[in-house]
Amino acid sequence: MSQRMLLPNGPDRITIKNLRFRPDPGREPVLDCSNFTFEKGHFYGIIGPNGAGKTSLLLHLLRLIRAETGTISLNEININEFRRRELSKHLSYVPQKVDTGISYSVRETVMMGRSPHLKMFSYPGKDDCAAVSSAMKAAGIEKLSDYPVSVLSGGELRSVLLARSVAQGCPWLFLDEPVSSLDIYRQYSVMNMLSALRNDEGKTMVCVLHDMNLASAYCDRLIVMNEGKIVDSGDSSTVLTPELLYQVYGLSFRRIEFPEDPKTLFVPIPRNPRDKSPEDS
Repeated sequence: MSQRMLLPNGPDRITIKNLRFRPDPGREPVLDCSNFTFEKGHFYGIIGPNGAGKTSLLLHLLRLIRAETGTISLNEININEFRRRELSKHLSYVPQKVDTGISYSVRETVMMGRSPHLKMFSYPGKDDCAAVSSAMKAAGIEKLSDYPVSVLSGGELRSVLLARSVAQGCPWLFLDEPVSSLDIYRQYSVMNMLSALRNDEGKTMVCVLHDMNLASAYCDRLIVMNEGKIVDSGDSSTVLTPELLYQVYGLSFRRIEFPEDPKTLFVPIPRNPRDKSPEDS
């Protein structure tokens, strides 16, 4: 593999073309995306029902899964031409689940985010320690510093994983349901933190979310997925409609608009799935 190097600020764009992934040859593909480009500086929200292919897309963008067919390019260079260490300096990942069998402390776990920047067998320096402390403060987990991660609640563990990703110092962050298991206050704290990283530091966010209203409130671009495909995408203020949501979720939604606020809420109407279309309501 050639030793391709990215610019210090990471790729300006990540492009997928004809991406297809089918873990079981006898079944339908879990991912079947034609063409899409993620551009630097945006906050992307990926929404859709369970099994829509959201996590699979994220894992392909990080090269944690190899596609059956198709390509992923960073600045027009195939992602397969980069070493894993080089990718880890530019693309960080907050997974949906993590193995806590080995009980590192919270601070040790966050420090793992600095691994791509350390030489083999070297110890963290002042810059690494400062990055870890800053990330822990931003995630609100300073008081948990010496706790083993095995004793944390699900919400606390997600905050630790987020801090580890921030400490990694990458210009692109990929997050798989970063607010799951969090109470509503922590959900908005995390989203505010991610928004600040984008607005103040120019980081690019690609975030899988189940709450479409939370995604619409914080993300400036939305990607709607269903059955492995991107069924629609665009500006978060316009892409969601009751018709699209019915197509994807099989539920009727009511749009609620506020005169003093440009944001729109979508509330499901309590009927049986596939009962009535939006036009019938």
